[in-house]
Amino acid sequence: MAWVRIHDGAMRHHKILDLTDRAFRVWVEGLSHVQEQLTDGLIRRAALRTFGCVVTKKATQQLVESGLWQVQGSDFFIHDYTEWNDSREVVERKRAQGRQRVADYRKRQTTAMSNGSSNGVTHHAHTPYPPSGVGTDTNLDRASAFCHRYRWTLFPKHRRGAAYIPTAIVEHKDLESAQRLCNSYTDEQLDELAAFFLQIPDERDPFLKGKTRTITMLLSKASAISERMGAA
Repeated sequence: MAWVRIHDGAMRHHKILDLTDRAFRVWVEGLSHVQEQLTDGLIRRAALRTFGCVVTKKATQQLVESGLWQVQGSDFFIHDYTEWNDSREVVERKRAQGRQRVADYRKRQTTAMSNGSSNGVTHHAHTPYPPSGVGTDTNLDRASAFCHRYRWTLFPKHRRGAAYIPTAIVEHKDLESAQRLCNSYTDEQLDELAAFFLQIPDERDPFLKGKTRTITMLLSKASAISERMGAA
C-alpha cells in the first residue's frame, strides 16, 4: 500500500481555499489515483471516469488555473507531485525490501522452531528491537521483531494458560496488526500491553475465553488494555 502526503498547511493555502467543493474533491481523488497507480503524477483523461466523484470540466479547469494541475497533451499532471510524494521507483524498491524482510522473518521463525525441536527444548530466543522511528521501513522492522519476541519470549513467560497457535495465516495477520500497533506504541509499551493481555484470565473477559491470544486480538483490545493499565 502506498501513501499520499499532504502538507499540514495545505488546507490554509490560497490555492486550496479558492477551490470549490467539487474541485477540492477532484484534487484529492487525483492524488489518490496517481499514488495507487504509481504514475508519478500523471492523470490520464480516461482515468477521470474512475474517480469516486463526478469530474466536471469546470473543476479540472479550476485546478489547472490554480496551478495544482498542469495540462500535458490531452491529460493532466499534478504539479510538483514527486517533490512531496515517493516516485514509482522508490515505492517499488520499498515494497521489494519489505517482502525480503518478511521472507527473512519467516525464515528465522522456521529456523527457531527447527532448533527448538531438534534440541528438545523450548526456544526463547530474542532478536533485539531496532530503535523506534518514523517510516514504513523501520515500522516493519519493529513489527517483525515484536512478532518474534511475542512468540518466543512474551507468550511463554506471561501466558497463564492462554493459547497461541501461530499458523501461516495467523502469522501474516499478526505481522499486519503488529505494524499498526507500532504506529501507536513504543517497544516498551508493546511489551507491557502484551504482558497484561496474556495474563488476563478467561473468566474475566468472555471475549478472550477459549480463543488463541494472537497479536491481531491484542490490537483489538489495545486501547481498552491501555486504559486499564493506566487506571491500575
